Amino acid sequence: MKTLTVHTLINSKFAVKTEDGDLIYKKIIEEFSQSNNIKLDFSDIFLMTTAFLNAAIGQFYSNDSLYNQEFLSKHLELANVQKEDLPLFKLVIERAKEYFKERNDLDNFIN
Repeated sequence: MKTLTVHTLINSKFAVKTEDGDLIYKKIIEEFSQSNNIKLDFSDIFLMTTAFLNAAIGQFYSNDSLYNQEFLSKHLELANVQKEDLPLFKLVIERAKEYFKERNDLDNFIN
């Protein structure tokens, strides 16, 4: 299992920027492409926003993602998430599922 330490990758204790979330997402994809299981370590992260999580995690729920929820459950582990940040993950995942479902329905309607 490969550990990715968020604060080291983004060089900050604040996981707030979309750009930093994109960096994490790309790093996870890179590791998955090498068949690595990932432990995403949030130690030393003192502030996290949904903007960051949408970019880092929410993109996995797009309809064209190679990595579905079942795959993520088996191959992506979250570690050292502060208790108060756990609801943010649930919120981001629920919103991403809804957004990408509605986007797909809208695309189908337009076509």
